[in-house]
Amino acid sequence: MPSPKQARAVVTRQKIVDAAVACLTDHGYAGSSTTAIARRAGVSQGSIFKHFPAKPMLLAVVTDQVFVGMRQRFVQEVLARTAPGREMTVGLEILWEIYTDPQLHGVFELYLATRTDEVLREALEPVVTAHFTAILHIASRLFPEAAGTAQFEQAVMSLMLSLQGAAMMIGMAPDGHDGRLPLEFIGQFAAVALGAPDPNALRDL
Repeated sequence: MPSPKQARAVVTRQKIVDAAVACLTDHGYAGSSTTAIARRAGVSQGSIFKHFPAKPMLLAVVTDQVFVGMRQRFVQEVLARTAPGREMTVGLEILWEIYTDPQLHGVFELYLATRTDEVLREALEPVVTAHFTAILHIASRLFPEAAGTAQFEQAVMSLMLSLQGAAMMIGMAPDGHDGRLPLEFIGQFAAVALGAPDPNALRDL
């Protein structure tokens, strides 16, 4: 059983991570200074660096927490909302809701920042790699017939990256495009590349 001191440290660490997620969601990367995060968490900056010696380490944990929540939300929503004959449509609608969530858009800003921040890129790389591996595992359960094919991994990654790109363009798309038009096309691609999903296969994840 952890000591009271250890228990407090765990609580404080989670408060910092949650505050960082909230700052990144509400104010973006530029507005997520350690000062802002400390203020939101109700701790000192020294406390942040006690738990996370460098800011990129904190942002890597933040990214992992957002990703884990995203994957759990997808599985739960698919099981709760799909209906016979609408599995692909509902699944893509759920993915679209997730990819347009402000929390994930905060992570997208971190992606862009890694172009010029090598330390941040090195911190995020294993988190992103693990996330894609987890996505492939979920997809292999959701599309069991396609999972053994040579193009399966490429099809899943293309689907995910297409949704991400479309989501990042919301608000900047040309006039007449509402952001849902790419979703219809992406659905057609997914149906051809992956076939029909089996949501029930996710129940033991």
